[in-house]
Amino acid sequence: MTHCPTCQQTLTQTPQNADVQLEYCPSCKMVWLDYGRNRPRLYEQLEKQVRQWEAGLERRQIKAS
Repeated sequence: MTHCPTCQQTLTQTPQNADVQLEYCPSCKMVWLDYGRNRPRLYEQLEKQVRQWEAGLERRQIKAS
């Protein structure tokens, strides 16, 4: 992707050697991810973060009760 599908501005990209490629539109502030071969590792990291967030939310709900 070289142009933003929303506003057609030229996108800024992270360096090619990065684990996860990011494309960013400086005009409308949209961000796109391309994680290619690193998809399984990225999913593991996201799942871990979601579990931690859910555990924290449950603790806060218990305290509020």
